[in-house]
Amino acid sequence: MSKKKPEYVIHIRKCLDKAAGEYAGTLLASQIDPRLTGTDAGSIKIELSAGYSGFGRGVMTIDRFLSESIEEFLSTQDDICKMVEDALYESFENRLKEFYDDVGITFEGLDSKEDVWKYSVFENLSLRIRRDAADPKLIEEMLQLTPKIKNNPDFMRMLIEGDPPNCVSSYRLVFNCKWDEEHLIEVEFLDGKCQGAFLR
Repeated sequence: MSKKKPEYVIHIRKCLDKAAGEYAGTLLASQIDPRLTGTDAGSIKIELSAGYSGFGRGVMTIDRFLSESIEEFLSTQDDICKMVEDALYESFENRLKEFYDDVGITFEGLDSKEDVWKYSVFENLSLRIRRDAADPKLIEEMLQLTPKIKNNPDFMRMLIEGDPPNCVSSYRLVFNCKWDEEHLIEVEFLDGKCQGAFLR
């Protein structure tokens, strides 16, 4: 017997950048964990980015990669939240070692992984099209035009590697965390496996 796919509704609220294929909207689904919504409403903000072109004239086309990403996200909420706790707590510990230990700042009440929810606010679910590895010549041209991208290891990894050949789903959960007021923190998932937390 095949597993029942989760039901959901997507509302596109606005176009952020049509040329770049970037849109903002809302995902409605009863499966969404309250730790992400902050309530029992089952509604979260989403971003569609990196060249998405399936929306026009009031109709949205869901390609397979996007649908698999949403369904995987909705089907494993408890596991996802536990992996998010691990990733955010590791991010917190790294920030503590790099900065706060030197200035003597502490976060009272953030003593375990479960406590990260007290100090973080979920911003949105970031979805994208499947990405292929960039042509080496294109990477070289981009580095010449914008040398600073060398300092962004996450972006360089995306350019050089692309998605694994058999990858069928990917998304990022974006958080605003009190221990890092300079950046948003993104927890990335590929095929249901957490890839860690990255700074935006």
